[in-house]
Amino acid sequence: MPDVTPLRDGDPEVLGRYRIEGRLGEGGQGVVFLGRGPDETPVAVKVLRSDLAANAAVRARFAREVTAAQRVAAQFCVAQVIEADLAADPPYVVTEFVDGPTLGQSVRDGGPRSGAGLHRLAVTTATALAAIHQAGVAHRDFKPANVLLGSDGPRVIDFGIARSLDVAATQTGGIVGTPSYMAPEQFSGGAGTPADVFAWGCVMVFAANGRPPFGGGEIPVLINQILHQEPDLGVLVPPLRDIVQAGLRKDPAARPTMQQILMRLLGKPSEFPAAPPPLPPGFPSVPTAGPPPAHLAATMEPASRRRPWPWLAGAGGVIAVIAIVLLAQLWPFSDESKKKQPEPTPSLNAAPVGGPTRTPRLGLEFWQGTAAAPLTFKSDGGKDIVTVTLKSAPFQLRYPKQAGEQALKICAWTDASVFTERTGQVAKNDSCFGEYRGLADYEFGSGTLMLDNQGFNYLMGKRVQTLSADTNKVDYAQTLHQKVSAPLQQRRGELFLAFYMPQAKDGKFHITGPAELEYVVLRFSG
Repeated sequence: MPDVTPLRDGDPEVLGRYRIEGRLGEGGQGVVFLGRGPDETPVAVKVLRSDLAANAAVRARFAREVTAAQRVAAQFCVAQVIEADLAADPPYVVTEFVDGPTLGQSVRDGGPRSGAGLHRLAVTTATALAAIHQAGVAHRDFKPANVLLGSDGPRVIDFGIARSLDVAATQTGGIVGTPSYMAPEQFSGGAGTPADVFAWGCVMVFAANGRPPFGGGEIPVLINQILHQEPDLGVLVPPLRDIVQAGLRKDPAARPTMQQILMRLLGKPSEFPAAPPPLPPGFPSVPTAGPPPAHLAATMEPASRRRPWPWLAGAGGVIAVIAIVLLAQLWPFSDESKKKQPEPTPSLNAAPVGGPTRTPRLGLEFWQGTAAAPLTFKSDGGKDIVTVTLKSAPFQLRYPKQAGEQALKICAWTDASVFTERTGQVAKNDSCFGEYRGLADYEFGSGTLMLDNQGFNYLMGKRVQTLSADTNKVDYAQTLHQKVSAPLQQRRGELFLAFYMPQAKDGKFHITGPAELEYVVLRFSG
């Protein structure tokens, strides 16, 4: 188990439904604690800095990132985000606990990786980043400290969290990322999935050599090397050497995607972007990344007063500009640079402030209008229950598509009696989800939620609509209870929904491995 230090004065002893046992570490975003859930499962609980959570825009952005992070499909190679509560005092994030050292600690203590061990590390981390990118998240701080080596394999941590919190860091003048693992475009304010590809290449070089590909030393020298010099790949050998070299290209558009890298690692045909031709001597290799960040713009001369092509002034000019950029991020030069910059307009699909909007096991979302409803969590008698607060109005259920034509089953009722303990029980014998108990009164385009604790809403085929390539939706406008239909505009109080997505082949219910059950309370507020 990683080193756990005792709690200090002022540290929380309980956060939500988690008992806090000790400290795992501390960083720029907050403190990470070892916690225990109601079933004694260990978790990692990150308590966020209060100044980050005090920013409403950061909370909204963070909630979107957590929701996106929960969509990551490759659960075997990432530490899952279980839940988050930014409305709590203090705000916190709960993730899966991985019992093992970081990659950085392992290399320092046991030496670099090679052969099959290095290849396994490359495949696992590439799989994790590819899945994270597919979920719409950019890590932005992939480094050896964010790869944990558990007994069942490497896990990538802190995805979906770094991006939202690091935006706040740029607003206060901080540098985003760890310089030795940052892509060239990050020094100009740009960072997306190509920057994760570059960081992955740097981590592979570290794993093989015990050092990153750019030696650096002083930060300005390190930045100059990343911008203008070729990486030192050390003892890496083909084919991994060639793959890493492509990932470390200066131009983000010339790098392969993580999916392409993964396919190449698995020996599958995968066409990488063509390598850019060699540049003439003295020409800058750093790609143009658009205008500088707003908090740096005030420190730069107007274009009419600058010499054309200032980057061609030689190494001395390069170091000077790098130093100015670095100082501009650490100590703003003018009052203008301290002014709050306008926030980008939030997406209409943005999640509300206060926490995730996607259930942890089945990935369910409940939408009204242009926003997903917020979720809260509690444990009741060993069962984890999600509560969704809705207006008394129609809502849309969204959930991930499954391979093949797999039905989602819902047992909906007016009290919590449908939340029985089902784990390990035979599904066909269940009083609600059993054989021949499906309720099919769902008309395409107009949803009726059947309230019956002796039969389930059977969602498949034309009873479900496609929202996107990976998401289904069902629009609910009314309930049917004891043969009486009522519009949701009249609904008050709570409804209790047990969701079941059969995946295992043994005919039994499973909470994990795979996750098949979710218990949800719909709370209509009028």
